[in-house]
Amino acid sequence: MIDLLCPWESAQYLFFSSSVPSALLYYSHGISVIFALVFGFLLFFKARKVLSAKILFIITLLFSVWVFFDLLLWAGNNPSDALFFWSIQIMVEVFIYINVVYLCYVFIAKQDLSLDIKKAGEEDLYKIGITGIDPKLVNIVGRLKYRTSYGQNIINHSMEVAYLSGIIAAELGLEEAKARKCGFFHDIGKAVDQETQGSHPEIGYDLMKKFGLLADWFCN
Repeated sequence: MIDLLCPWESAQYLFFSSSVPSALLYYSHGISVIFALVFGFLLFFKARKVLSAKILFIITLLFSVWVFFDLLLWAGNNPSDALFFWSIQIMVEVFIYINVVYLCYVFIAKQDLSLDIKKAGEEDLYKIGITGIDPKLVNIVGRLKYRTSYGQNIINHSMEVAYLSGIIAAELGLEEAKARKCGFFHDIGKAVDQETQGSHPEIGYDLMKKFGLLADWFCN
């Protein structure tokens, strides 16, 4: 009965069988697995701290497992093995779908967060009266909305320092706008100190230098 249903030779080494209709099957499966694994590993090691990269890496691993079991199904001729491999494939597919949905969620959430960060940076700079800032620095400013130091939100703290600096400058007969600007950016290094080496004053200095805000008077 088994011979009538599956009239081909048993596979050697799990998936090598002379009865497989075309050698193209091996090339298609093999190339897919190699490409997926190379892409997954390169992406993971290049951005291993990024959540979306980790999810994509898991998806490539699951896809490779799925392809492997699919090849076993094509090459095998044992019904019990086929049922087992099919059940494994279905389980792997479920995990693939879950990770794909999760990746979409992370991507959408990240897009929403990026927009919120940009909006927060623009609004806070506008409140202080600071204009002409590089968009990249605006995004860095917006990240302070999600940072705290000693229990205080850093963006609120920066705005308070900016206002106080302006008041003190006005009392001393100095330029109020420049003082507010210096006060506002005094903790900018804390926006990226978790991903950049150095203390937050050093990082802040480098950021101000990078965006051309040290010239002549600023933060000397």
